[in-house]
Amino acid sequence: MDFEVTYTEEQQRFRAEVRAWFEANVPPGITREPASAAESHENYQMRRELGRKLGAKGWLFPTGPQQYGGGGLDVDDAIILEEEADRLDLSLPPFYDSGATMGAPTIAVWGTEEQKEAFLRPIYRGDVRVWQLLSEPSAGSDLAGVKMRAIREGDEYVLNGQKIFIGSANGTDWMWTLAVTAPDAERHQNLSWFTSRTSVFLRSAWSAAKTTAGKSPRPILNWSTVAVVISAAIVYGRDYSVIAGRTIVTANL
Repeated sequence: MDFEVTYTEEQQRFRAEVRAWFEANVPPGITREPASAAESHENYQMRRELGRKLGAKGWLFPTGPQQYGGGGLDVDDAIILEEEADRLDLSLPPFYDSGATMGAPTIAVWGTEEQKEAFLRPIYRGDVRVWQLLSEPSAGSDLAGVKMRAIREGDEYVLNGQKIFIGSANGTDWMWTLAVTAPDAERHQNLSWFTSRTSVFLRSAWSAAKTTAGKSPRPILNWSTVAVVISAAIVYGRDYSVIAGRTIVTANL
């Protein structure tokens, strides 16, 4: 049995287009390991700029819905893009973007039109980078054990608790977090997932994280009455494979 991967002539033409584009747009030295904080920041900015260029072509998230800024490509063409990026020791996106890779597909399937316009387009075009803020002093890989509470007060959820910020010394635009919104419900069914601008979540803690924790900051952030204004919500019922049993996506954009 022959397992060799073959491509059509049309796919080979697309590969040639992608390769030529990468050769013209990927800056030299982008994959070099930074030797200082200044070099790390410079490298991050290069990767963000490359991400925006990819986003303008729909190649940053090639299988994302085209009407919201994704590429709308099939899996075969997406694989070609990944292969050509890998040839240069890059990935898609060319920077770590966990909130986009986990959150965007969920919103694309389950979100309202309002949510898709608000969240997907900036992510797919590379205008924002999204980072996770999930771990707590007593909850890491077992995220069902989070203690942070989110209490509904009118048009806001008020968050109280602690999170551990891990990584991303060069910053992020939006953040995602999990909080308990139904304390009497079963594990996995009691959680909601929030997103907002980084400034809303971290405020003054962000500058402290950068200046005191070095390249890979891991400060414990103490939240008290951080208000997240609701603009949209997704409720999934009991499908834990999505993210959690009861998940709400909110924003203060």
